[in-house]
Amino acid sequence: MGVYSIQKIDELSGGDADFALSIIQVFLEETPQDMYSLEQAIAAENHTLIYQAAHKIKPNVDLLGMVRTHQLILGIEQQGRSNGDLQQIRSDFAESKELLAKAMEQIKVDYKLD
Repeated sequence: MGVYSIQKIDELSGGDADFALSIIQVFLEETPQDMYSLEQAIAAENHTLIYQAAHKIKPNVDLLGMVRTHQLILGIEQQGRSNGDLQQIRSDFAESKELLAKAMEQIKVDYKLD
């Protein structure tokens, strides 16, 4: 399986390629900012902000079929909500950041985006 899948986007867009591309472009624009917010919340050890940032990222990675990244972000969200283990949050964040970077790079190549 690839690092991402547009199956859910295709279903949502009803095959409208322009609409699908706009969803992908918004993802590419917003996700780095959202991940930065999550990184800052983790650095501040602020569980409320960790939860909020992860909650915002979660549906976007799900929409792009990033199964492992979705699992990691879901775990971060749950740990944030329950004032969970910061070491686990840091570990999950590092893995999700790496997976997202790979997926975003592949999306840019596949869609010839800069």
